[in-house]
Amino acid sequence: MSKIALVIGYGSIGKKHAKILKSLREVDEVVVLTSQQKIPFRKINRLNEIKRLNPFYITIASPTNKHYEQLKFLEKNFSKKKILVEKPLFEKMYNLKIKKNKVYIGYNLRFNPLIIFIKKILKKINVVFVGVYCGYHLPYWRKNIPYTKSYSASKIKGGGVISDLSHEIDYINFIFGKIKIINIINKKISNLKISSEDFFFLNGTSKKSKIVQISLNYISKKKVRDIKIETNKFGLYGDIVNNKLEIVYKNKIEVKKWKNDKNFLDTLKKQHLAIIKNKNKELLCNFDEGFKTLKFLNKLKHFKNQN
Repeated sequence: MSKIALVIGYGSIGKKHAKILKSLREVDEVVVLTSQQKIPFRKINRLNEIKRLNPFYITIASPTNKHYEQLKFLEKNFSKKKILVEKPLFEKMYNLKIKKNKVYIGYNLRFNPLIIFIKKILKKINVVFVGVYCGYHLPYWRKNIPYTKSYSASKIKGGGVISDLSHEIDYINFIFGKIKIINIINKKISNLKISSEDFFFLNGTSKKSKIVQISLNYISKKKVRDIKIETNKFGLYGDIVNNKLEIVYKNKIEVKKWKNDKNFLDTLKKQHLAIIKNKNKELLCNFDEGFKTLKFLNKLKHFKNQN
C-alpha cells in the first residue's frame, strides 16, 4: 500500500511541509488539501475526500482558526493516524479529547541543536535569569500575500505575537518548567494595520529560573531570536537565527556554532521524522502538552496585572 502523507493547507508553512515530506523516503506521495488551483502536488478539495485517500500521516498547516474543525473531523473519522498540527493548537480554548490517534503540535524549535544543547547543559544547574527576545517586522514575513490579509493580522483568526511567536513560550516551559507570571504588557504599539497585538512582554519566574523575561514583537526591522541565561557559574548568550552560542566564564569565552543553512527547515524535517519513525519522542510536543501551552497562551491574552 502506498504511503501517502497529507498536508492540509498550502500557505507559506504548508508549502514548506509539503516540500520536506516529498523529500523523505518514508513517504511515497504527498497530497495537499487546498482551494488553490495550480500546485505541484496531487490535490483534494474537501475534508470528506480524506476518507478514500486514507493517508498514514497528516499535517494540519491551515490558518489557526481552522485547526479545531479539521482535527475534530480527523479524530471522528480515523484511528491510529499520526497527525502533526502546526502551532498553536487552536486560536482559543476548545473541549476536544484525542483518544483514537496520535497528535503532536508543531513546536519544532525543540529540535534546534542550540536549544537541545542548552537544555542538556542546564540539567543540573540552577539558573538566576533567563531572557528571551524574538521579533521581526510582520510585513517582511510572507512574500505571497500582503501582511494585512494574513491570519497573523487578525485577532479573530488567532493572530498576534503571543500565538504566532509561541515557540519561545514553549521552549522556555520545555527547558525551565512552567512559567509563573509576575506581570505582562500585551498591546498593539505600532502603526501596522492589524487587529492583533504586535508587542508582548512578560516578567515571571519558573521552577528552574528565579527570573524569566520574554519579549515578542512584530516590529523589529531586523530578524532577531535571542536567548540570554545567567547562572552563578557562567552565562549563555544564544543567537537562534544564526545558531551561535557564547558560553562565558570568568576568564574564558567558548563559542559554539551549528550549521545554520536552512536551519528552520532542518528542524521541521527532524520533527516529521521523529513522528513517522517514533524516534526522539522526548523532543516532541504531544497533544496534552500542546493543550497546556494553549491554556497558558489564553491566560496570557486575558491576564490582568495586579495594582
